[in-house]
Amino acid sequence: MMGGVKTDLWGRTSLAGLYAAGETAATGVHGANRLASNSLLEGLVFGARAGQAMIEDAPVVKRSGAALPGSPAPLPGNSSAADKEPPKATTKPSPACATLTKIRDVMWKEVGILRSGKELADAIEQLESPELHKSEKAGRESHELRNLHALALLIARSGLAREESRGSHYRSDFPYRNDEDFGKHSVAQKGKDVTFEA
Repeated sequence: MMGGVKTDLWGRTSLAGLYAAGETAATGVHGANRLASNSLLEGLVFGARAGQAMIEDAPVVKRSGAALPGSPAPLPGNSSAADKEPPKATTKPSPACATLTKIRDVMWKEVGILRSGKELADAIEQLESPELHKSEKAGRESHELRNLHALALLIARSGLAREESRGSHYRSDFPYRNDEDFGKHSVAQKGKDVTFEA
C-alpha cells in the first residue's frame, strides 16, 4: 500500500489499534517524497516507534506473548516433521473462503491497474452486496475478512472519487492529472464521502 494514512510520530492513526509505518504512512517527515531511501528510513524508524507504541497502548493482559493467538514461529532447523506436512485439503470451502474469493475477483477485475468510473461503481455495488461470513466464534479469519472487505471498499470509493490519473491510480475516463482539484490528499472517514485536503 502506498502512502497516505495519517499518523502521529508514533505510528498511531485515528483508528484505535491501527498503526502505520513506512510506505503506508503519511508522517510528514519527508513530505510526499517516496524515494526508496526515504521510505526505508521511515519504515525502520517509524516501524520501531509504532512497535513501541503498540506495546504501550496494549491492555496489560495482552502485553505478554502468551495472550496472543497461535504459536511462535519455530527457530530455523527446529521444525518437526509434522510441521513440514502440507495442510490437508478440505472438501468444501468455508463461506469465509468464498467471500474472500469474491472480494479478490472484484478487486482484480474492476479495481485493477486500469480503472474507470463505471468499473469502480460496479465494484462498490458488488462489494456492498455480499453478506460477510459471520461465525459463532469470532476469530482471526473473520476479523481479517472484515478488514479486507473494508479496505476493498475504501480503495474502490477513493478511486471513484479521484477523477484523474496520478501515480499508480489510472482512470481510463480521466487519463490526465488535475492538480487544481486533486493535487491533495484523499481523506476517507466512516460514513462520509471521500474528500480532498491539501
